Amino acid sequence: MQPDRDAAPRRFDEAAALQPLEERLTFISALWHAKQGDKILPSRSDLDPAEFHRLWPVTFLLERDPTEDDWHVRFAGAAYGSVYGREITGARVRDLIPKSLAPQVLGDLRACADARQPIVSQSETNWPDRGNVYRYQRVLLPFGRENGEVTHLLGVAAFYNSAGATVF
Repeated sequence: MQPDRDAAPRRFDEAAALQPLEERLTFISALWHAKQGDKILPSRSDLDPAEFHRLWPVTFLLERDPTEDDWHVRFAGAAYGSVYGREITGARVRDLIPKSLAPQVLGDLRACADARQPIVSQSETNWPDRGNVYRYQRVLLPFGRENGEVTHLLGVAAFYNSAGATVF
């Protein structure tokens, strides 16, 4: 499957109705909904990595830093080391992404936190300093406090090459 370029982020239920999603995105979203239950949001403590261990290579966990209006990478699977060319755990999101991609990436994070719902985005990413071009489809899942404040975002992605074959 090859995602459309630069599609706006959509709530998961809207995106799933419009196009087929990678099985891993459907799986992790169903797990999020099960953890949510009757709550506004599932909490970070509801997140059990053993339940989605096969997705670790394409998973990341971000923690919100409200003092800087930024996010810190708390976990990044091996695929992200390949995409970024280095280990990114512990880094600030603003320090990782090229300035040309910052509005899109930060906008997706903000949209998920504001909606307090899973969102799906798909686009093409070009890392000029490395020459890599990836198309991706990604789901962002918010976790937070009982009052609805989002403290963490869990992301799971599928990466494709220019021919549409799954890379990660």
